[in-house]
Amino acid sequence: MGTKFQDDMGAIAAAYMGFAERWNQASNVARDPEGFRKDANSVLKTVHARMHKEDTVFYPAIEAL
Repeated sequence: MGTKFQDDMGAIAAAYMGFAERWNQASNVARDPEGFRKDANSVLKTVHARMHKEDTVFYPAIEAL
């Protein structure tokens, strides 16, 4: 399970780093606020889902051991 969680994190981290790189300047957001909103919703939804999965699946499994 740990390996699966670690492998899944690679894609999530890459998506987040791409997001951070695209929107690291206020001028980028000002130039395309709708693009920023869509990108933020997508990337942050993925991060939130991962955190939820860790809280409800991963950590309880560890604690059960």
